[in-house]
Amino acid sequence: MKMKDVCTVVLLMAAVASLALAQNPQAHDYPGMVTPGSPINHLGVTKAETLKATYSDSINNGGIFTFCSTSGCLAPRATIDSLDLTCPGVAGKTCTYDVQIAGQVESGGMSINAGEEGLYSFFIDNALPNGGGTDPNAFYAWQLLGPRFQFGTSYNVHSTVTNTVANQKHNVTVGISCFEVLHDPSGCFANAGFQTLVVRVFTP
Repeated sequence: MKMKDVCTVVLLMAAVASLALAQNPQAHDYPGMVTPGSPINHLGVTKAETLKATYSDSINNGGIFTFCSTSGCLAPRATIDSLDLTCPGVAGKTCTYDVQIAGQVESGGMSINAGEEGLYSFFIDNALPNGGGTDPNAFYAWQLLGPRFQFGTSYNVHSTVTNTVANQKHNVTVGISCFEVLHDPSGCFANAGFQTLVVRVFTP
């Protein structure tokens, strides 16, 4: 085989290999993030509903903290706020809870001066929001790697609840966590400073 033919074969093999890699991307599956290439459930636009109530709660203690202490660890969720809010109506009535959190957050390594993965968690009646907005473990990532510093962030999710009794109160809980991704043997931390939680209750 001539040298020219050998080069052509090598180039063709490299092109095929590159195409295979492009079709099968290697991606890390981090908490709170959608892995590229994984199926995404597009829920579409929420149907028009009537706003029944808006609740706002400011958290001013400025020091909600959690940590874990090994490489690759996931810190226990620390509660930022937890509210029991009424869905007005008879048994069987549905409400949509639109939950928004905004405030100061920070994550980092326990022994290295770099950002780790910072996470919010959202639960409605002790379950992840059924309207989407989180991963299957109720996490949303507000930081992945990056510098370690305190900054402001905001995110919201929505979830539909159904009353089993008239005017039932349903629980909304938002927390923080961290996931150690930089191989810090001492683990990671996450901190929430001043926060404001707003919950809007809608009915069909």
